[in-house]
Amino acid sequence: MATLIPAAGRLPDYPPKTPPPPKRPASPPVPDRAPVPLTFAGRRCGSWTLAELRPWAVRKVCGEIAGRLAKWEHRLTVERRAQLDAIVSTLTEGVIAAGARKVSVHLGDKGRQVVVLIVGHGAGLEPDREVLRAVAAYRVASVGTDSSRQECHAWAVIEP
Repeated sequence: MATLIPAAGRLPDYPPKTPPPPKRPASPPVPDRAPVPLTFAGRRCGSWTLAELRPWAVRKVCGEIAGRLAKWEHRLTVERRAQLDAIVSTLTEGVIAAGARKVSVHLGDKGRQVVVLIVGHGAGLEPDREVLRAVAAYRVASVGTDSSRQECHAWAVIEP
């Protein structure tokens, strides 16, 4: 019997060699998760995430909040709009000063009251109590803070 030799001059490998399987399948990177949207039972809501912790971003969110309140038919006087901007700015800057890596702003209304909630994302955050005193100087029904292991909350309930 004749043995066939390939043109390359060597015998073929039986069975043909296949590459070994990967040790672990490549897992995709964990996506940067957006904050879980907060819901206020029985209220209209809105939320915004500050992509950059810059003063212009806070002013932009203040404008978005005023626009949403106008859409919800809350009539803000010029004086009350300035107070609302100051409340949102003070709460947001307080959360940023506490060391938040990311900030989200939530808005809800029920009847004639509006709640503004600022959530700072990061471990071990505690807003300064001076922030609460500064916000309490405006006409607010309630103001407060709360902290957990992963985030802190600062809120104010106002009557526009």
